[in-house]
Amino acid sequence: MKPSIPAGPTVIGKWKGGLTQIGSKTPYKLQLTVSPAGGETKYPDLHCAGKLIRTGASKSYAFSIEIVTEGASTKGGSCPDGTITMARSGEKLALPWFGNVEGNMIIAYGTLSK
Repeated sequence: MKPSIPAGPTVIGKWKGGLTQIGSKTPYKLQLTVSPAGGETKYPDLHCAGKLIRTGASKSYAFSIEIVTEGASTKGGSCPDGTITMARSGEKLALPWFGNVEGNMIIAYGTLSK
């Protein structure tokens, strides 16, 4: 039997904003739709999209992995799979993203709004 994932913070909904990759000064747009089981990501500036799979939660955070379904770096695109942690504060959603491309660690962060 699969263990249940704690409820965690309420992050369900549609969010948008920008993520800034460490080492870059220009943020790129992120459109995020979160459902109880996961959700979807769209990065219009990078021509990428992905699927979120919720993997866990704590009282303050929701954790997901992101599987890139459009524009994957493994298929000639620019977006790798990664992990996303979400923390809500009012109508804002703090979001750090972490991934690894051919041994290069990539970290991006941002604050999204409804």
